[in-house]
Amino acid sequence: MKSPSDRLESLIETFKKEERKRAKAFLESPYHNTNPALVKLFNFYLKNNVRASESMFQSVFPRTKFDIQKLYNIKSLLYRKLLEFISNYQELDSNEINVLNFFRQRGLQQSFQLYSKNLNKKLIERGYQSEEDYHRQYQFFLESDEFNVATSKSDEGALQKKMDHVDLYYLLIKLKTACEMKNRERIVSGKYRSENMDFVIGKVNRDRNSLKEHPLVLLYFDAFRLMDGDSHELYLRLKKELHLSGGLIAQKDAKALINYAQNFCIRKINNGEVDYFKELFELYQYQIDGGLILQEGYISEWDYKTAITVGLRLKKRTWTESFINDFKEYLPLHIQENAYNYNLANFYYEIGNHGQALKMLNTVGFTDVFYDLSSRSVLLKIYFEADDFEALSGVIVTFKAFLKRNKTIAEFQHEIYWNLLKYTQKGMRLIESAPKKNTSKFQSKLKDLIDTIEGESKIANKSWLLEILKKKAPQSGA
Repeated sequence: MKSPSDRLESLIETFKKEERKRAKAFLESPYHNTNPALVKLFNFYLKNNVRASESMFQSVFPRTKFDIQKLYNIKSLLYRKLLEFISNYQELDSNEINVLNFFRQRGLQQSFQLYSKNLNKKLIERGYQSEEDYHRQYQFFLESDEFNVATSKSDEGALQKKMDHVDLYYLLIKLKTACEMKNRERIVSGKYRSENMDFVIGKVNRDRNSLKEHPLVLLYFDAFRLMDGDSHELYLRLKKELHLSGGLIAQKDAKALINYAQNFCIRKINNGEVDYFKELFELYQYQIDGGLILQEGYISEWDYKTAITVGLRLKKRTWTESFINDFKEYLPLHIQENAYNYNLANFYYEIGNHGQALKMLNTVGFTDVFYDLSSRSVLLKIYFEADDFEALSGVIVTFKAFLKRNKTIAEFQHEIYWNLLKYTQKGMRLIESAPKKNTSKFQSKLKDLIDTIEGESKIANKSWLLEILKKKAPQSGA
């Protein structure tokens, strides 16, 4: 077996002229290397065909007593630094695979085998935390198989493992993409098609036991089924598996899967199942405790708004006020003030300070369709609760016009807000006319309206509307 010194010499000899220039520039860059001895040693290799140890040592450490161990150490450092150069120089998806690819293409068999053995251990220890891990495993076995073919070595299972990881990567990417398609169809206007999903679903169902070593695949499978259906049991399973998989999957995937679980809760809430507010709050508390609420140092404005809305709905006012102020600085700068002002307005509305809420709403710029929808909804609530029916009528008219002209709003969003306006308007007209009508007749009509709303699954702020109509009943019928 070659020593590190021999491997270094063999490696440098495979470098082409342009690669030698780039490697030299890499070593001379203080960003990549702060050890000048490595530059001297590399230059010695480039300039000298006869490489006696003593001459090499003196070129690197002039006027220093010869020390063979010190020479071996600096050679080892240079070898590792050149592997780092290769990993940055090659244009593949994974730096470590780049090195393997380089060794294979340059015919450095011993270096390939040694590096491959260590890399395989590293990949096994890391496991399958993200789609990148599946792709890296596929690339590893691709390189291993091509090395076996090129050197006429026995297969050792590399070809089969390459195919296995193609299948796993395909399953994961199909499920991840299908989940995001379902998600976007619900929140923005757009239709998508996904072929072969019956095959994917059937395969995962058949192989569920063998896929237990691949929790990420199963999590996205359960998330897809959750978005494709309406099962509380599936939701509970996804939530349980998310808790169990903590630390086993990448943060970005954990965050995406939690978002899908949250969206399920929000759909349930929009259908009048208000117990899901508690579930939604638990999901946010889990993210805060686990450090998932921030992605790359920022909180999304959607998470900021939804967490605050949930806290207010559950009357956790101290928690909510702290959250509003504590997480303001983590909002992206370009939307920070807008998001803060809107959510503070919503906070004031919920604690009954309608005047301050209206003042804050006047500072909110309608730069985003969701702020537009949410701000108009708060105005609707304030004017209805204050019996300011003239102002309420104006909000309803402009809100309907906004829904009609804005084509980016998803069909589901359009429907739930349109129904909110329709039934709010019916309630307003009924209450306005109450003094002119027989009390029992009014109560009967109001009950019919409440029953209709309770039977309608697609209404934004449904629980609020029912609550306010029930509050108005005795007052209007007196």
